[in-house]
Amino acid sequence: MGRQPEQAATHRAPAISVIVPARDVAEYIEESLRSLEAQSFTDFEALIIDDGSTDGTRELIETFCARDARFTALSSDGQGVSAARNAGLDVARGEYVAFLDGDDLYLPNTLELLHGRATATRADLVIGDYVIFDDVHSWHVPEMQTLVEQPAYGPLDAALLSCYVIWNKLYRRSIIEQAGLRFPPYVYAQDSVFAMRYAFLCDTIATLAEDVCRYRRRSLFGELSATQIISLRSEHDHLSTHADIRAAATQRWEQELESADASDRPRLEGLRTEYFDRLCAKEANRLVGARYANFWHAEEGVAQLIAERVAVLRGSISFGAWRQLVRRYPDLCLSELPTSKVAAAERPILSVLVWDDGRDPDALRATMHSVYAQRFPLFDVYVSEASARLLAEHSESFENLRVIDAEDRVSFMTIALASTRAQCVLIPEAGVEYRITAFRRMWKRLSASNCDVVACPVAHLAEGELPQVIAAHRVAFHQPLSVRGSLDPSRTELDLMMSNKLVRTSYLRLSGFTPSEDARDDAETLYRSAYVLQAPRERLMYTTSSEAEFTTRVLGLEAEHLRSSARYRLRLLRADFGSWQDERQRKRGGDR
Repeated sequence: MGRQPEQAATHRAPAISVIVPARDVAEYIEESLRSLEAQSFTDFEALIIDDGSTDGTRELIETFCARDARFTALSSDGQGVSAARNAGLDVARGEYVAFLDGDDLYLPNTLELLHGRATATRADLVIGDYVIFDDVHSWHVPEMQTLVEQPAYGPLDAALLSCYVIWNKLYRRSIIEQAGLRFPPYVYAQDSVFAMRYAFLCDTIATLAEDVCRYRRRSLFGELSATQIISLRSEHDHLSTHADIRAAATQRWEQELESADASDRPRLEGLRTEYFDRLCAKEANRLVGARYANFWHAEEGVAQLIAERVAVLRGSISFGAWRQLVRRYPDLCLSELPTSKVAAAERPILSVLVWDDGRDPDALRATMHSVYAQRFPLFDVYVSEASARLLAEHSESFENLRVIDAEDRVSFMTIALASTRAQCVLIPEAGVEYRITAFRRMWKRLSASNCDVVACPVAHLAEGELPQVIAAHRVAFHQPLSVRGSLDPSRTELDLMMSNKLVRTSYLRLSGFTPSEDARDDAETLYRSAYVLQAPRERLMYTTSSEAEFTTRVLGLEAEHLRSSARYRLRLLRADFGSWQDERQRKRGGDR
């Protein structure tokens, strides 16, 4: 498939070979290749390797490559992303090599910036900043922005541990070939092994403060219904990648110490100790933040494996590094990680009380999928027996699902509130879906405040559109305050719902809170008697219902009546103008 290496060798070698592995990315591959085709720097070859796609990706690649001689279509026949990238390295001819995934994007001047920096500094490796984006947000990684503030590094600088990814870098191909460097056949994190092994081979590493890549996170529609299982095999591979990096770092440090003057070795020994402290802390951070956080979609044995490794790492890193990790993940209880789902179900921090009338099973399932996609392991879920029958897959898979024998909302809520041992409760209605970080971010907000309730706005979510906070909530959450019973009633009525509120269990019990048949009545009680912290920037939950339907069905307001109200339209205009000013000020302040 595509051009053969012996044929390619008859042509002048390009300055850069860009290797693009692609598997089942038909939705994104053309946009990705167009971002490469449109580069201001044109002296490159693009090697597009299809890895056994079944969704039409291969055909799209072949069509694109046929119209531009710089693009070559190859295949690795479903052997995995490592094999795909290695297939590209085997035929690459450029002086430099870059990597782009088939669903990510280059900025128009990416190659120009990377190549210009490489030639100007004669660096073996160039690292640029990048943007992560999804359907709603785009953001930078703070550690990366700190890294690129310094123009150059040595290969053993601990700051480089903040950047394991490969697609924001430019590599010198001669170093790759002289070392016989290739991607290992791991399922997970194989790019980090390649990136760090290569870095240890470098003499000079330069950085770019400019963005060079846009890294795509899965769409919200995919994210909210995520049920991908984290396998035990992938976790063994994940531990192997870290072992490989430690081994490569050890070898490079030994070389550094052997070549150093005797007078300089004590200083280097101290730097080596600090380096491995950060390296082990990095491993622990990735294990708990990216893997353990997806606890409820992991195979049995994964939690045990991670907990055992974290315990080992705790004994390998400094007290300060461990304390920093504990502060970053207060919801994970790092000193005593649950090693099974049964154990986790016995220690909930948050209880989710899902009462449903059974009228829309699909809406209930969508809400529950988003609940179990949360990166917040220590929660339990209460449902009625009727709902449990509709959620057979949840009842069979999740040990933290509690079933209550109740036929009405009041009975259900009363029993659930009396039964929960969690610090706080969330009371969603079917049809509202939560972002994967919603529980963690709301809980952190509540824990850091002296309020009884944290409330967040709801955004309308539709395929192909950017979500926008519903109009009623843009007004209700404009100029938020932490208040108790003093919020303007005309704003309160625009947020009479429970799904967007995390409530302290202690408040509910001490205040004598009595649930009602209508969630709006419960929300009104909270605004009347509880300290409510509104968090308008926390766009953590969504509805796929139309705005008019949501306003009428959930908030109990007539959408047409609101639109016809001159006062309401003026308040909405002020709220939108205020949000625009806040965003403008944020950008001026350099918060990218």
